[in-house]
Amino acid sequence: MKTIFLIIAIFTSHALISQNCYQNVNPKDYPKDFSQLWLEKTFQGTIGDQNQRIELRFTSVTQSNSEKQLFIVIGKSKVKDNICDFKGEFKILSLEILDLENSECESPDYPFGSISGECRLFEDSSQNHVGEFKGTFNTMFAEKANQPVYHPGWFSDEGVNEFIGTWQGYDKAYGKYCSWGLQIPPSKKGDLFKHYESEFYLFNPKYLDKGWKTYVISNLKVFILLPVDFERQEARFKKDFITAFGKEEIEMSQNAEKIEWWK
Repeated sequence: MKTIFLIIAIFTSHALISQNCYQNVNPKDYPKDFSQLWLEKTFQGTIGDQNQRIELRFTSVTQSNSEKQLFIVIGKSKVKDNICDFKGEFKILSLEILDLENSECESPDYPFGSISGECRLFEDSSQNHVGEFKGTFNTMFAEKANQPVYHPGWFSDEGVNEFIGTWQGYDKAYGKYCSWGLQIPPSKKGDLFKHYESEFYLFNPKYLDKGWKTYVISNLKVFILLPVDFERQEARFKKDFITAFGKEEIEMSQNAEKIEWWK
């Protein structure tokens, strides 16, 4: 049932977009606070040309009193065993919401929209391997009357809440590609994850040793599949997937992913 609903919802959203069912709204005029869309969520990301895994957690998100479209954020980043504190801001530059007065648009179960803008995060310069994240974000949201906006869970997480930009070390002249998403981050070459069918994504096994192994094993057959050949375009069968992980390794991976490293 979840898969069928997901497919219908995505199809519906594409139809709405194609019919110009969204209208631009000045972020300053929108009454809702978007803080909850980023707060207390662990984002999965990739950094550099080799798709090294990076995780980000926003522990505080506060809307500015003087500039409504500006959000002050505090959190932590993690690459391998290196954990850094950061502070920064999200600035909304564009806001689109569903035009409920457009008779050609079929409204989904609840109104939804998207915000996009600029993001800058500064890691603590007194810590190790630190720098600045800079780029753009796009976040979809849903809302109900008299309730805070929230994440539209009936969508695939791909593209729903993501950042694309660079990370540049304070002592470096050039930045590295960096992106993150709630579950499926976009990658520079498009060779880390790719959509397979319904809510499942293929993960490229060549990057398992870049910090992704426990994440992939923990979510195997939940929303991730591990193919023998990531590039293959033909139909796949059971023998075309890697599933040979023991009970102990699976349990160890699940425990590793449950660690609240940001506390």
